[in-house]
Amino acid sequence: MVDPGAWTCAACGAAGSAEKKFCTACGIPRPVDTEVTLRKPPAASAPVAPAPVCGACGTPLTGQRFCVSCGLPAAAAAATPSPAPAPMPVPPVPVAPVPPRRRRTRPRVAFLLLLVLAAGGVGGYLVLTGSDDDETSAVRDKDTDRAEQTSTLAGSPTSEPTSEPSEEPTSEPTEETEPPEVTPPVFQLDVQCWRGGPRVARLSDCLPTPSGRRGLAWVFPDIDFTRCAPEPATKRLILNCIFGGVEYNFSEWSSNRAGTKHYDDSMGVSSYPFSGARERWDRPTLTSDGRWKSAIMYVGERWSVTVYAFETATRDAAVTTLTMRPVRDLLGVSR
Repeated sequence: MVDPGAWTCAACGAAGSAEKKFCTACGIPRPVDTEVTLRKPPAASAPVAPAPVCGACGTPLTGQRFCVSCGLPAAAAAATPSPAPAPMPVPPVPVAPVPPRRRRTRPRVAFLLLLVLAAGGVGGYLVLTGSDDDETSAVRDKDTDRAEQTSTLAGSPTSEPTSEPSEEPTSEPTEETEPPEVTPPVFQLDVQCWRGGPRVARLSDCLPTPSGRRGLAWVFPDIDFTRCAPEPATKRLILNCIFGGVEYNFSEWSSNRAGTKHYDDSMGVSSYPFSGARERWDRPTLTSDGRWKSAIMYVGERWSVTVYAFETATRDAAVTTLTMRPVRDLLGVSR
């Protein structure tokens, strides 16, 4: 009968059965595409001596030269099966004992202390509050007693009146008086303006400032300007007068700046303060006709006077004796 799982070794041509995975002649593995049909194992027979087995994989060796399972040569792989040795006991590895963890008691103790303190604080607060309430109630009782005693001495307000109140008013209502009339202040007309005319209430009513021949006569009140002659000028009004051998030029300038600039240039020197809010220039040299020259002008105003004399003493006397109105009276004079 032909074995359906038989195969032929491709290397040496030896025949192999289905249960053999390697060639028994040369040890070459069985081809993969070979169809293998395993046969049922033979029936049990009488016990025979144990056959040698492969020492590498334990496959029985039946006279073949190579192991049919692992391909090991039969001479090297043959061995009598022997029971597997019992595993040697492995001694246990000593393990150091782990000390038990100590339980932390501090948080618990602190927590207990907090509870005790809180309980004591609440109790103390209750005790203190109760004592305050007691004291407060005692004070209230004392105050009530005092109030009752006072009301008893002064007459109880709840007691019935001894007499009925009178419905008639005790006094007649007074008539309402009207507030007194406030009369507006009356400005007295006590200011005489520089231009004459009726008196006015304020100096501001005398504006504009003095000008012309009348204005010069107001600013220089002691001069008789009927004896003076006007001189032609472009920047000012000039009235020329001669009194006692001294020549005077009374001037009204277009502005204070124009007058001060003229004197700074013609005198060759700067001015210096003079009495009555005025400034003075003194020419250091004689004029072309041999006279000494000085000028006086209001600070910030438009009026001035120039004095000529052959002697400095005469010039200075004329300057100091000349009358010029105070600045406060340039618009008008109060009574």
